[in-house]
Amino acid sequence: MTNLLSNPRAHKVSQGRCVHVGCKSSDAYTTYSDGSTYCFSCTRYESAKTGEYKGMQYMGPPKESVNSELKPYKHRQDVDLYNCKELYLHLRQYLEDEEIDKWFFYAPTFQRYVFAHGEDTDEPFYEARGTRNRVPKSLIEGTRPEKLIIGNVKDTGIVVVVEDLISAIKVGRYYGAMPLFGSFMSKNQQAAISHVPNLQLVVMWLDDDKYDLGMKYAKEMGMLCHSVAVHTDKDPKAYGPDPIKYVVNHALEEMEGLNEH
Repeated sequence: MTNLLSNPRAHKVSQGRCVHVGCKSSDAYTTYSDGSTYCFSCTRYESAKTGEYKGMQYMGPPKESVNSELKPYKHRQDVDLYNCKELYLHLRQYLEDEEIDKWFFYAPTFQRYVFAHGEDTDEPFYEARGTRNRVPKSLIEGTRPEKLIIGNVKDTGIVVVVEDLISAIKVGRYYGAMPLFGSFMSKNQQAAISHVPNLQLVVMWLDDDKYDLGMKYAKEMGMLCHSVAVHTDKDPKAYGPDPIKYVVNHALEEMEGLNEH
């Protein structure tokens, strides 16, 4: 992936509250020594020389690039998360062992768990995440998958849009779930959801500080299908089966109530 820094030797100067409209992150907006900025939450990068690169995701200075480090682990039978107790226990809070084995592997160089998508294509996608004390929280290489929907859409007719993959896996046990790998939702992702057969409802379930953004996306999706934004105190991944079903059923009831009027 091309490094978007105006100066490849630039280093991080500061990190704090995002200044972009619609993004409420308090710690993801990063300024580099060459004057460029990047928000790890809304994924907007601005070059000091040429302005904003729309639709691109920047991973910081070259030493943070993950692609060259992750590709050697494509055949990774012996590189699993059981080799890192901290990361394994972190994932085990939310997921079963078979889900961890299916979706993630361990990258020793970064001490992070990794999701890989489209490794057999010309444009693979990697997301490497660490525990809460890792900065930045997420390293991304490649173009985010825009048609990835996990779980049971066919029987439920419901797609729940969430920010992270772990939340999508948990919600996907009961409904369809689309991870945004951040908080930005593209028009292509909206179109992909709208073409799901027998779609009844889209639920925007973003993190607590992104409810307003979820409302915005629900309004945009409302032009294509029924869509409702929901708000909870915790991320979707923090909830068990009954609360997840309660939130989604409440959204379904809200939609049905609106239709009656």
